[in-house]
Amino acid sequence: EMQRSLVGSEMCIRDRFQAAMIVPAFLLLPAWLDVSPVEIQFLAFLSGTGLIFVGAAPCFKLELEGKVHYIATGVCGVASLVWICLTGYWLFPLLLFASCIYLTYRYQRPMFWVECSLFLSVYLTVFCLLL
Repeated sequence: EMQRSLVGSEMCIRDRFQAAMIVPAFLLLPAWLDVSPVEIQFLAFLSGTGLIFVGAAPCFKLELEGKVHYIATGVCGVASLVWICLTGYWLFPLLLFASCIYLTYRYQRPMFWVECSLFLSVYLTVFCLLL
């Protein structure tokens, strides 16, 4: 009984993680492509699809899913950062990465904070370009 409950709980957490990665990617991607200059739209597409793959492979500790998860995270992160810099909003990730230093010192988990700062940088940049 206890094991069944734990497995159900882990599945619930995994499902929420998948929804938290995939839904925002699908909602953001049309606006992201719309505000992107034609020459760098591929970076927005790579980043958005990378985020979808991160959500599709949430079990990063498993051998196959872990490889997909880490490669997708890398593609998403690099493409996002390059896209932000090429649109001229390089100050967003710079300021948010500075906050990562404090958050990592205070709460550990540096990659989590780097990922959060990149997500926030992308949302801020898309929002500013929509204005």
